[in-house]
Amino acid sequence: MFGSVDYFTNSLKAGIMNNFGLSSSCSIQDQYTQLKTKIMKTAERQFEREAYLQNLEKAYLNVKIEIFGLEDSVGEKRK
Repeated sequence: MFGSVDYFTNSLKAGIMNNFGLSSSCSIQDQYTQLKTKIMKTAERQFEREAYLQNLEKAYLNVKIEIFGLEDSVGEKRK
């Protein structure tokens, strides 16, 4: 369902996987920006927009952690 954390997580992951098969790639940051633009255009009410943006941010952070790991305060990566 559009706007959920799962929707945004799946969209970001699909974009990453599509990069393996395409000659031109799109960064995860670019995908984030595209999804944010879509939210701003499609969400009609302010509270929907805010909820969708929060869900996008959660999904973005989850995917980044899943791919790159989580850094401690001293800069060491952990899983």
